[in-house]
Amino acid sequence: MNPWPAVVGICSAMCADEEVRRRKAEKRRHVLERCTSGDIRMVKEYRRSAAGVDLCNSRHLRTIEALLMTSDYLIDNILDRKDVSWPVVYEFVADRFRSILQDITIQRLCCETTAGIVLRCLRFFIYAGYRLGTSWPGFQAKLNGDMIQQCISQLLFCYDGSSVHSCRCQNEWAEFAAIYLLYNLDSSEPCLYILSQPTKRRQHPLISLAFKIFLAKTTRNYVRFFRLVDQLPAACLSCAIHRHVKKFHRLALKVMNTGYSMKNCLYPLKNLATILALESEEEAGALCAEHGIEVKEGSAIFQKGSYQESSKKDPLSRYSFIDKFLTDDVKIFDIIKGHFSKK
Repeated sequence: MNPWPAVVGICSAMCADEEVRRRKAEKRRHVLERCTSGDIRMVKEYRRSAAGVDLCNSRHLRTIEALLMTSDYLIDNILDRKDVSWPVVYEFVADRFRSILQDITIQRLCCETTAGIVLRCLRFFIYAGYRLGTSWPGFQAKLNGDMIQQCISQLLFCYDGSSVHSCRCQNEWAEFAAIYLLYNLDSSEPCLYILSQPTKRRQHPLISLAFKIFLAKTTRNYVRFFRLVDQLPAACLSCAIHRHVKKFHRLALKVMNTGYSMKNCLYPLKNLATILALESEEEAGALCAEHGIEVKEGSAIFQKGSYQESSKKDPLSRYSFIDKFLTDDVKIFDIIKGHFSKK
């Protein structure tokens, strides 16, 4: 039990009056704090712990109602802004979400509403990791990854300290646990965490599917792995597994190069692209060439000893099993609010 009492925030606005005055005097209003209507709506920014900075001042800490209002505002009014580039939107929203997480941590908030807010933050950083990690050279993947793990840690704390009774809370827990497992496929900790939960929780369809993917990865069954990944019902779940796809491509090629190593045996690139969830035969051929596997007349020629580990840094690629959720008619706020987009 923590001997120190938690600080209780009393700020009911998105930004405390003192910060509004300070930033106005310093002329540090962000372009996205000016609404499309011309009104100014300032949102508390993230501040690092430093000498002279009182992060625990209750007047500066927002209540749980204010934090929910702030997350609603950022998601509904900022994420789909078209008057600035999305990297600018990301940097603004990421900073303000960090501030929300900071307020939650300082106050040690732990309830169903808190878990819902942190899950929104988690979805945002997962989604941004895919969207910007494949398109923006200036994207700080390490910082974004750290924020994902921080969200996961806070959700573990929230769900450990609050009851998961309502149907909505059970579904949100299942989504979180599935993301936790899929994002950390190389770790046994998410698996042990889920196995420690009551049977009813573990029987949720999302948990069952995530576990099947985990087992396919553990048993190196690349065909089943990609078939199951294509069944994921939401954008953030697919984005969560994105960082593991390249590694599994390498594993699949290594296994196939040994298993299909026969004289005059040609493996069609069309079939290879389908199995590995690649966009085209050309992409499958490029993957083979990158690893020293000969390509001839639209087919791969697998020969023992020909496989080579790529010496270049693997760029993150986009995949159709994720992009099917990210069509032009899909609003980002729907993704971050957890509105599932089934095929």
